Amino acid sequence: MNPGSLSGRFALAETIAAKDLNNLYLTSCYFEDGARYKAFCALYAVMRVVDDRIDSIPSRQQLSQAERQAEHAVVDGWRELLDRAVEDPTQPFPEAARRCEFEQAEDLLAAAGESMALFPLPSSLWRNFFAAMHLDIDQHRFDSYDQFLGYAEGATVAPTTIYLYLIAARLGEGERYLPPAGFDLIGCGRQLGLFAYLAHILRDLSFDLSTGDEGLLYLARDDMERHGVSEEMLFSDLKRCQSSLSVRALVAELVERARSAAAAGRRLAAPLADQLSSDCSFILELIIVVYERVLGKIVDCEYDPLRGGHRLTMEEKAELVERVAMSSGMEPPAMPRAPAV
Repeated sequence: MNPGSLSGRFALAETIAAKDLNNLYLTSCYFEDGARYKAFCALYAVMRVVDDRIDSIPSRQQLSQAERQAEHAVVDGWRELLDRAVEDPTQPFPEAARRCEFEQAEDLLAAAGESMALFPLPSSLWRNFFAAMHLDIDQHRFDSYDQFLGYAEGATVAPTTIYLYLIAARLGEGERYLPPAGFDLIGCGRQLGLFAYLAHILRDLSFDLSTGDEGLLYLARDDMERHGVSEEMLFSDLKRCQSSLSVRALVAELVERARSAAAAGRRLAAPLADQLSSDCSFILELIIVVYERVLGKIVDCEYDPLRGGHRLTMEEKAELVERVAMSSGMEPPAMPRAPAV
């Protein structure tokens, strides 16, 4: 699959999902089953539109009460209409554009509803995702790591578990895709989601800090205080493109947390080894290896993500594709390509 593979309402979802050729989209291009690829595009596109909208608010802390209520209403609009789309993806949603404040919301909702008819996801995943989006509107700091973990249930565990469902599920009775019996889908998704999210947060630390005091800082205050790290120190380090020793110590601790979560996720995913098709097995290993390499590059930079040089290039991603394919006994597939402009 490549950008431009889909048509109809799924073409819009694909365009949104493929935005910036992110890691999840790139790995999804290796699905040989078109239904899995279509479902990923539809479900991820909904999450991407909602998340991008909140991220685009210039100053969430400066929102008036009316503006804040309006943003919460948009999130609720997506949540309520998505529930209706799951019940009947063929029904029209004439109010979708108005409630979701997205002109093509009706098409996205219909595509998502059609996908969830094939892949009946646990409703808790969407509930947690939208709860995290509400939290994003109101909060931009975490007092404790435990508080961060609660937020992560919707911000990363939900989308990761949805992705894991698409990988692990098999076509069963009633023409629906269901995960293997006995597989701890939620537990595995939680560990792999936390692992990938911590890697993502550390990779993008300099960008998040560049948004200033109003931006969302994912480092928990209790972790920062234990290492003697302050926000002023982080902003100062950002200006000189070099992390202080105490910041590096905090980053090192988060790297180890991420690696511990990855190991736990791999253990929980082990029962899938003999049950996945070759493409799904390849995709699962590839996305894990990509984020393991992200962490590895941060370590190579002496736990200093503020000095740069730790981001994966497309060439490095292509090398990982080849390595994972060869270790799986597969012919290395070509990297997905951007559509011609």
